[in-house]
Amino acid sequence: MNTTTMPIRRDSDWASTAKHTQQIAERIERAYTSFAAIVQQFSRCTEAEAVQVTALYLRLKVAKLDAVHGVIRVTHGAHLDASSIRNAIHLANSKGLKR
Repeated sequence: MNTTTMPIRRDSDWASTAKHTQQIAERIERAYTSFAAIVQQFSRCTEAEAVQVTALYLRLKVAKLDAVHGVIRVTHGAHLDASSIRNAIHLANSKGLKR
């Protein structure tokens, strides 16, 4: 009977995995921060409003998070128009959304 054994993970493998996980988490945080800054720049809204718009866009799948590259991309450029962002701010305020 042929049996195979699972390779034993060494401590260095776990440390490497933890390091990569931390790097992904940092990229995600950077993506949120940079997207909120872009929203602020285009609409002249406050930082809190930009964070709300980011959360709303991701929840509605108007924007997508690429965790590997650390960016958030909108599905259509019209979503970054100042009037669209203002509409999103009003919608987020009515729903009470936070990050």
